[in-house]
Amino acid sequence: MFKRIAIAAGSATVALGALAGGVAAAGPASASPLPVETFTGVSHNVISNVVQLDAQGPAWDHGFIKLVNGPKATLVLSRGNIDVRHTTGQPSVKYDPATCTLTEVDAGRYAVTGGTGAYRHAGGYGTFLVTTKARFATVGGLCPPKATLEAPSATPLGGETVFRAGGPLWGVTSYRDNGRGNGYGRGHGPVRLIHPVHLPRDPFHHPHS
Repeated sequence: MFKRIAIAAGSATVALGALAGGVAAAGPASASPLPVETFTGVSHNVISNVVQLDAQGPAWDHGFIKLVNGPKATLVLSRGNIDVRHTTGQPSVKYDPATCTLTEVDAGRYAVTGGTGAYRHAGGYGTFLVTTKARFATVGGLCPPKATLEAPSATPLGGETVFRAGGPLWGVTSYRDNGRGNGYGRGHGPVRLIHPVHLPRDPFHHPHS
């Protein structure tokens, strides 16, 4: 089936350009920007809803996220879990009848609500973008109608899911690259505990509800 992996769909006010790491702390102009964490991953199995992730920023880490419907998700990393609450809505779905390809795009905001291990004191917020492309087989030499491919019984031949997210993250021990290019800081050890200079307003009114 072409899995509806809507981790969230965001409001029109979300600045998706911030995914590259340009999110700054809300507060006085003189305040130092909060450190930004980015999460990126690609899965070439569109039937599975698990995407392997690399995390870079205050915490260099790796792990995975399971994309599911609903307002909550967990990033499972090697040094602990990060729990988030995110916006939900209707994803954008487009179909190319020339290539039998469905493309689903989900975008929105998230807020860190807690965690475990190295992330037990974590806080933060940001934006994300999830893009899934699924390619289907032709029937009688022609691409099937879009409605047919969105049915639970439809199975794609292949495709990919790309996950990108980023925003300020604080309350975690910072690990830096040890110069070997792995980005996980093995052998380097903790650098410092990241705390915000000025806590920004939470993007959700009731993040724990």
